[in-house]
Amino acid sequence: MIIIYFILSKAMKAMLLATLVTLVVGTNAGFLDNLFGAKTDPPGLVGMSNKHWFCHDLDCPAFETTDTRTGYEKRRYESTKWVATNLTEVGFTNAENTLMFGKLFQYISGKNAQNEKIPMTAPVLRRHVPGATPTTPSTYVMYFFVPHNMQTSAPAPTDPSVYLVDLPPMIVYVGSFSGRTSNTKEADAFRALRAELGTTPYSTGYTFTAGYDSPFNILHRHNEVWIPA
Repeated sequence: MIIIYFILSKAMKAMLLATLVTLVVGTNAGFLDNLFGAKTDPPGLVGMSNKHWFCHDLDCPAFETTDTRTGYEKRRYESTKWVATNLTEVGFTNAENTLMFGKLFQYISGKNAQNEKIPMTAPVLRRHVPGATPTTPSTYVMYFFVPHNMQTSAPAPTDPSVYLVDLPPMIVYVGSFSGRTSNTKEADAFRALRAELGTTPYSTGYTFTAGYDSPFNILHRHNEVWIPA
């Protein structure tokens, strides 16, 4: 077994390590961060910035934190370009998530009008517009951020279900949690954020979730839920 491990490629070793860690510690959010120390932004990071630790050196949309409270922060984002795809379903499972992610990943892998490979960015943003009742379909939109140097020159998608879109400036309340995400953890995070907001006015028309990590990343994973102000 030891001999086999040493002849594996680096990628295979990383996958094996990630699998072993997952088996040992499960999806316990915060376990590894508590063990190795939680990440924070560098001191003095103020104003509109995209140099946040959880971007992991990937391009991500700049924002300004305008208020910080226990359990959440308030952010201001400027208008930015994203590539998106959407679907309308009664429920949202991992199968739908994988389908939408795959379409956007194909776009950045070269399935576009220029056959151009585009760097991965963060976060993977997902918008949820709930149906009128729990049994009526909801609309889900998944977005990849367009790199800063391509904001005005991104190639057109060739998949008709994928499109470029400008998200308008927005102010959002943001709650975060570590570890691997799931529908249950996201729902818990939204409940906690709404409880912290209390009587503070906020939009009830739609919400966002934001994920910043590769599936193979096992340390300092960062997930967010956004409620528009």
